[in-house]
Amino acid sequence: MKIDIDRLIFYDGDIYDAYLASPCLFDTDHKTDIDRVFWWERVKECGDPVLEIGCGTGRVSIPLMEAGFSVVGVDFSQSMLAQARKKSDRVEWIQEDIRTFNLERKFACILAPYYVLNYFYELEDLEAVLKNCKTHLKSNGKLILDIVHLSPKFWRELYELAGVVDTLRKFIHPRTGEKIEAKFDQEYDFERQIYSEIIIYHFPNGKVVSDRLEHRIYFPQEIKAILKYNGFKVDRCFGNYDSTPFQENSPHHILVCSHWES
Repeated sequence: MKIDIDRLIFYDGDIYDAYLASPCLFDTDHKTDIDRVFWWERVKECGDPVLEIGCGTGRVSIPLMEAGFSVVGVDFSQSMLAQARKKSDRVEWIQEDIRTFNLERKFACILAPYYVLNYFYELEDLEAVLKNCKTHLKSNGKLILDIVHLSPKFWRELYELAGVVDTLRKFIHPRTGEKIEAKFDQEYDFERQIYSEIIIYHFPNGKVVSDRLEHRIYFPQEIKAILKYNGFKVDRCFGNYDSTPFQENSPHHILVCSHWES
């Protein structure tokens, strides 16, 4: 994983929450990943306890805890976890690398929402995460992954909007009170299978700062093969947070997986 989260504005915990709490001015096909009903339904099918890897500021973990589940959240970012701890002390927050952590306990459900696994570009890193998940799952447990899906509809829009930088969100900086306009651009590297979201922050004093969020794209059959050869089978696939089945133009690819008995 090559992303340096400490250098990105996007992964400053309180800015992250302020940014995502602001209205998205386009991209209306994507329902929010914190849809309480979707995650509640998935976790209810599995039971306690629940582990969220890449939990960030707790936007998924906290609603699940409030719904009555026992939840542990693991993330590498100190800033994101600091924000999570401000919001709740009823989730167990742990700062660790999700490739290597060892909690010495097992979970009925492990969640990897909001494209967590797409940040791992190398197969060895992704396989380390999957191996760790398998170690921490109960025998009948479920691993639920939400990964980026570049649909045919997406590809058409990518080429139609090539070079067009548009406003994505407007939000208030939580510490300075500045009004920030966040503009958006995107690129795709076919050789590396890397999709880049480029967020350009415009500050009132004229300062402009850019974040590049790079996602390794795992195509539908590719991710199923990787899961299979790492001991997982795919039980169900969803295309969005309204629980519709996965299809070619779905904005998300959400996989519910169980692991093979060894």
